[in-house]
Amino acid sequence: MRRRLATLTTVVLSLGALALALLGAAAASAAVMSPNLVTNGGAEVGQAATDNAQIFAPTGWKTTGQFTAIIYGASGGFPDAAVSAAIGGGKAFFAGGSVALSTATQTISVPSSWSRSVKSGVVKAVLSADLGGYASQTDQATVTATFLDKKGQKAKSFKIGPVTSAARVNETTLLLRTATRSVPTSTRKIMVVITATRVAGSYNDAYADNVSLVLKR
Repeated sequence: MRRRLATLTTVVLSLGALALALLGAAAASAAVMSPNLVTNGGAEVGQAATDNAQIFAPTGWKTTGQFTAIIYGASGGFPDAAVSAAIGGGKAFFAGGSVALSTATQTISVPSSWSRSVKSGVVKAVLSADLGGYASQTDQATVTATFLDKKGQKAKSFKIGPVTSAARVNETTLLLRTATRSVPTSTRKIMVVITATRVAGSYNDAYADNVSLVLKR
């Protein structure tokens, strides 16, 4: 009887040790995520156009062409409040204006708290955004992240989008796109560029919202 109790005790202790080990492994493997490093990634800061004639360059971005913030439900057939509600889009989003090509650029310094991890080669970058367009038109929005070293030289880049009219089933809407890449050890800054390209019509209906760049380790 004493031998049986000793055996049971050993089994219980072994199972307890295994459970603790599994919990420790789970805790160790849990990813640490940075906040969104993009400023005004949702076009919520500053003024926004209410129709296709107005242009308001979004706060926090360096723009070319007629890149603009515009409200959901703006006159002219833009995405409406239902689209915003579906993607958590808030009151405004990005569009390309009445030109063939528009861009918005933001260059982000790697946070000091992440520098050591980046140099160790254990960090990944997660780029995401809701991208879309108007009805069956094929205007295209993309978002590119480019890794820069301390001299501003480009290491590598990756891109999300475009969302095709077929993917949208010819609806005026935006769909989530995301991609993850390893951050080069030489990275000191990351340049994020939204590109709106007009293919048809007079207005550049390449839309973007909820642009996000997050680091994880």
